[in-house]
Amino acid sequence: MIPAFLASLIVVATAFADPSVPGAVDQVHFSGSLVRPVERPGSTLTLDRSGVRALALQYQPSLADSRAAIAAAQAEVTQSRLYPNPQINVEGEEVPSDFSVGSALLMTTINQSIITNGKRGWRQRIATAGVRRAAHLYEQAALEVVRDATKAYYDW
Repeated sequence: MIPAFLASLIVVATAFADPSVPGAVDQVHFSGSLVRPVERPGSTLTLDRSGVRALALQYQPSLADSRAAIAAAQAEVTQSRLYPNPQINVEGEEVPSDFSVGSALLMTTINQSIITNGKRGWRQRIATAGVRRAAHLYEQAALEVVRDATKAYYDW
């Protein structure tokens, strides 16, 4: 039984590999949704174990999710190094007076948080640990993809 992701890659790759045609396709390049073969004289498309692993690592959606999680964790590290933004609040109330209509009272406040006692350093360490965690989860997902692709290669 071939996993769905590997089967779709094999179908796309073998669609361009017809050994009866001179100058058969040796390699398939994927760019977005456009698939175009690269022709080399006298060669055929082969899916060996390392080729199947490379295809699985390159096109597995769960790995793209893991790479996005790493990027988000790295952005959190950048954010943890910065001081908090000041906050400006504006409140308005309409105050009726004796003879004038539409007079208003505006109140503005400006707040700035001041981080003390090394809390910023702790935020940075926690964010850095988040990057390490995301990287470990990516490695785990990559090993699972390689395992599944290798198993599918030998089962096929």
